[in-house]
Amino acid sequence: MKPEQIARLSSAGHVQALLLACGLKQRVTPAILAAMAELLGPDSGREEILVEARQFFAERAGMIPHGLEEIPSRWLRQLPRHLENRDMGPFMITSLAFEQGLLCVAFAHEIASQTGRMTIWDDLRFVLNLALQPNIWRPLARKEEWDVWSRWPKLRRELFSLD
Repeated sequence: MKPEQIARLSSAGHVQALLLACGLKQRVTPAILAAMAELLGPDSGREEILVEARQFFAERAGMIPHGLEEIPSRWLRQLPRHLENRDMGPFMITSLAFEQGLLCVAFAHEIASQTGRMTIWDDLRFVLNLALQPNIWRPLARKEEWDVWSRWPKLRRELFSLD
């Protein structure tokens, strides 16, 4: 597959289109999600979480994806749990990115759909973006809203921007 095709399929726009096409509604803005990821992420154990994620990918897939360092700690900790029961062979995840509140995943051996239907690679993107918590598809709990309200005054308006 050409680099521009890989870039398109692993983009935030593609991932968002997959989820919206299934009737999901965005409940949280990317800025709020980034703040929540920071609030909920264990900063003191960040290096340990990165080591564990690298080890998981090295053992299970034989390669460590680029971009692990950019993934919020809370998601990085959850990622192996959501991938452990999958055969990593067909996936060969080459890179991960946290963009616009979404997990963007690129695969070495991806084959684009000729019919416009979801592929097994798209299915994994879909599952991961719903499974990793917090995410933009789940509304915040009252306590989470209060945490954002009190810690990030600049984001207060965004708390009311989506229904």
